[in-house]
Order: sequence, then C-alpha cells, then structure tokens
Amino acid sequence: GRDLGADDPRKIGAISDSWSEILGEELSEHVQFVSLREGVLVLGATQPEWASRARFEGARIAQEVNTRNGAGSVLDVKVRVLRVDPRAG
Repeated sequence: GRDLGADDPRKIGAISDSWSEILGEELSEHVQFVSLREGVLVLGATQPEWASRARFEGARIAQEVNTRNGAGSVLDVKVRVLRVDPRAG
C-alpha cells in the first residue's frame, strides 16, 4: 500500500508553490505550511486571530489541496499558533 506516514516531497512542493492561491493572498501572509502527514495538514499561524481564521477556512483549504494533489490528500486540517518573539516584529 501507499506510505501515508511520510510527507511526499512532490505534494509538499505542489502545496508550497501554490500557497497564496490555496490560502488566499491575505491569509497566506500570516499562515504557513508546517507538515502534511497521514492526511493531516498542519498549519502555523503568526497570531491567534489568524489561526482562528485558518481553522474557519479549514474545509476550503483541504479542498484546494485535494484538488491539486488528489482526493484524500488532506483529511483534516490542524492549525497552531507559532511562537513568535513579539519584539521581532
């Protein structure tokens, strides 16, 4: 069978290349791709507000990725807030 345990570099590349199209211009500036493993797409948001918005759009994001990578590529979307040093911005 297929090894769903590991990230597929080709799929990761396809996601990275079209990130702003998948998320939309605004959201893609604040939310980044973390991993895709066993059908779970993990995203990292810069702030809690962006994490909430990404979660709200999770089904649409999954659909966009599945359209590009094949049905069932993404079964679930998890979003976490990245720990960012507030002084950095």
